[in-house]
Amino acid sequence: DRIARLRASESVLRQVDLEISTLRRAILHDLRMTLEEIHGNDAVQQDLERQLALARETLAQTQTEAKAGVANNLEVISAQNAVLEAELGCRSGTLQHQYLRLKLQTLTGELPVAGQ
Repeated sequence: DRIARLRASESVLRQVDLEISTLRRAILHDLRMTLEEIHGNDAVQQDLERQLALARETLAQTQTEAKAGVANNLEVISAQNAVLEAELGCRSGTLQHQYLRLKLQTLTGELPVAGQ
């Protein structure tokens, strides 16, 4: 009877070890994927910031041209719209970056999960 209980306990222990190993692999996978997303997001954010700077330069130039009578109001409005779209893209990228950082902190245990 003791031997049967010992074997059952060893079986449960092996099952728990297997579950722990599976969980570790899943967490490591999630960590790698999140880090890759962060690096990709950083590159995208840099591109978005360059687009915003270019859109602002274009708007300034278009406004100067409009004052000189070379550009019309539609071109100014179009340039303003491009700036707004670029600003929106930058803000969206910033929010995505913050989300990924929080996800990373949660995965590494640096951020408490609600309910714990």
